[in-house]
Amino acid sequence: MELLPCYQKFAGAMIQMKIRNIFIGLLLNFLAYHTAMALPEDKNLPLQVVADTVAVNYAKGITTMQGHVTVTQGTTKLQGSTVVVFTDKQQKLIKLIAYGNEQQQAHYQTLPAKNSSLFTATANIITYMNLEKLAIFDGDAHANDGINQFQGPNFKYWTEKQEVVTEKVANQQSTITIFPGSGSSK
Repeated sequence: MELLPCYQKFAGAMIQMKIRNIFIGLLLNFLAYHTAMALPEDKNLPLQVVADTVAVNYAKGITTMQGHVTVTQGTTKLQGSTVVVFTDKQQKLIKLIAYGNEQQQAHYQTLPAKNSSLFTATANIITYMNLEKLAIFDGDAHANDGINQFQGPNFKYWTEKQEVVTEKVANQQSTITIFPGSGSSK
């Protein structure tokens, strides 16, 4: 009879360790893909996640982090009140959504290259679609590459093509400020 409780304790510890390893793998996978604009060495640096709560649903491939969420790896930082990560059965990133709240928008920042300015962007909702390499900034979106600026209701940014597109929103316009000699806006 003594063997059963001992086995249960061991099995519980093994399950907790597996859950921790899968969760860490999910987040590493997210940042490896999400840092397409970041320094190449960022993907090899330690990942730190801070949140009030974390819920992982392995069957559905959904990880939800809530409450003052900050995900940091090297020069890349993502912040939101809630961050939801969607993965496939192999725990590869499909999509990530960071939500702001009434007090603070979702925030993304990274250093695209050495000797460059920090790229920052805020929006009510930031979505990253891995397959398309597409970042969507929706709701009072702002971006700044240190010199050039963007402000508008939304914008889509394809990281590999370095292409930005805005969509028409009733009674709202986008403003892009590009300073001469600074290169193209990010």
